[in-house]
Amino acid sequence: MNPNSLQVGKVYFHYGFSDPDLLVPDIEAYVYVRTENGMYHFQDPSHVLAQSVLEKLSSDQRYQIENLITDKGLLSVDADAIETSFEDLCGIIQLFERIQKEAENSAFY
Repeated sequence: MNPNSLQVGKVYFHYGFSDPDLLVPDIEAYVYVRTENGMYHFQDPSHVLAQSVLEKLSSDQRYQIENLITDKGLLSVDADAIETSFEDLCGIIQLFERIQKEAENSAFY
């Protein structure tokens, strides 16, 4: 996927494969949050949703809870990673369609 097509707040899918035949994908959903210093920053959806809940709390309550959270669910990657291992929903559907076609000829499925 082209890094220039990323839109803040949209969900994208980071993927890789567990097998050498590229038939078993590992896929995680992330929300694109920003670009900074040539790096593209994503956050897992559960943290994005938690942030919206935190925003409704008083500043004292929010501060106390935020200090307890050490894992912010962030993933930072460069443009090469976006081009080779990220897709939007349409792209991930096309990936599954390709896998399905190739799997029909595989003993794995």
